[in-house]
Amino acid sequence: MPSQSGSLVRCFKSLDLRFKISEQEAKFKRHLDKQVSGSLMVCIMFICGMYLLFFLQKYLAQICREDLPFTWHSSDPRTLFFSTDLFVLVVGGVLLGVLSV
Repeated sequence: MPSQSGSLVRCFKSLDLRFKISEQEAKFKRHLDKQVSGSLMVCIMFICGMYLLFFLQKYLAQICREDLPFTWHSSDPRTLFFSTDLFVLVVGGVLLGVLSV
């Protein structure tokens, strides 16, 4: 068993792509900081936009029903469903935006 763990260590050391000098690594990270932040924000906006589109699709389908259209009222159980969806969209978007900075 010890020989297997030693071979795993050698295998992972050969895959280690870190910089040998920490200053070079810090410079590289600073170089990509703005690009990564911008890309992350675009991705977050895309995900929130897609979630909003799915929400609107579900919401409009319920509002346009002929048999029992949706109304924002406590007696309608769909109110909790749509309230939860909106809560996830708003809080999730804000948290992702704040934590990505």
